[in-house]
Amino acid sequence: MAMQRFLWRGIDQEGRPRRGIMASLDVHQLRGDLREREIALEEASALPAWLERLVMLSLPRGTAPALADLFSELATLTEAGIPLVQALEMTAGAIRNGPLRRAMGTIRADVAAGTALSRALASHPQLFDPLTCAMVRAGEQASALSTLMARIAEHHARSASARQQLRRAMVYPSTILLVALVVSVTLIGLVVPRFESMFASFGAELPVLTRKLIRLAGWLRGGGWLLVPTLLAAIGVMAWLGMHYQPLRRLRDHTLVRMPIAGSVLRRLLTARFARTLAIMTSAGVPLTEALPAIAQAMGNLAYREAVYHVGESLRDGQRLETALSRSHCFPETMARMVAIGEESGQLERMLMRIADREEAAAEQAARALTSAMEPLIMILLGLLIGGLVLAMYLPVFRLGQAL
Repeated sequence: MAMQRFLWRGIDQEGRPRRGIMASLDVHQLRGDLREREIALEEASALPAWLERLVMLSLPRGTAPALADLFSELATLTEAGIPLVQALEMTAGAIRNGPLRRAMGTIRADVAAGTALSRALASHPQLFDPLTCAMVRAGEQASALSTLMARIAEHHARSASARQQLRRAMVYPSTILLVALVVSVTLIGLVVPRFESMFASFGAELPVLTRKLIRLAGWLRGGGWLLVPTLLAAIGVMAWLGMHYQPLRRLRDHTLVRMPIAGSVLRRLLTARFARTLAIMTSAGVPLTEALPAIAQAMGNLAYREAVYHVGESLRDGQRLETALSRSHCFPETMARMVAIGEESGQLERMLMRIADREEAAAEQAARALTSAMEPLIMILLGLLIGGLVLAMYLPVFRLGQAL
């Protein structure tokens, strides 16, 4: 069952009315969470989907590197025997992320009042996703909190590394192409008009390429240059809608994983995330039917989120994990075969970790190959663009020199 946010109203021990928004699995768990805060629940209603999206947009965000540092420090301190409340206080002072630092003060107070750490973290859903809360809860139940927090730190560190790989593969060519577009528009709009007056004094017919370039310069001076910021604004709006409007986000995510080269990198990274988080949950003794909904929430891509949900539904219907994965179009056949071996040999966790390591290594290699392949293509494109502009401007000069 996925986490959802509730608008609740209650009364504290002093009889004062309290209200707020809290994430929980259901009303029963919400009542228990509030009881630990010494608040008696009177009324609760689940937020509509559109309102929940607005709430999530208004909440502060955590970052994977900051969360990795936080849980790494907590794991080290608790493993050294320092009480959890004191460890939370010590780590909060070293956090540079403002929203996370403020949330840690509330979390420390809740834990000091007797609230379980997993429930205290769940009160800040924009900072701590359901998977993180589920792994902390598993560590609490298995009396292995420091071990699970070390695993959580590794999970967030690898997530940050995966995002960095994708950014490296996409930001460089995008930046180069944007700079080329700005330079080209500047040349056409500012430099070509000066050549145009010089060409007019020749009194001869200009080459076709030069005439087209002059017409393009006139169109830009007449207001055509507004097309560039309009296109950039439209791309920005579409990107925002693709993140926050569910139908467009689903279309975007399904399109991304089907792209020829970049899609392969993304599919491998998502497969690695699924395998590693599932290995962490199973090592803590969490049943697969309980682990998969939390893992699905952590899959940033909707195509893979839906696939993981379907795998969980298949397991609840009595199917084996290997069968459910083989019927999904998101996970490779080799993964299903390796999972089958892990299930039969009783080494599912080890096999999932091996799958994650293999997929991450393949994704890193593919990202490097993608970047290396795009560099010469970008150079060729820039050469054709800038060279074409220079040729169009100087071709009449060359012809005039030959005529003289």
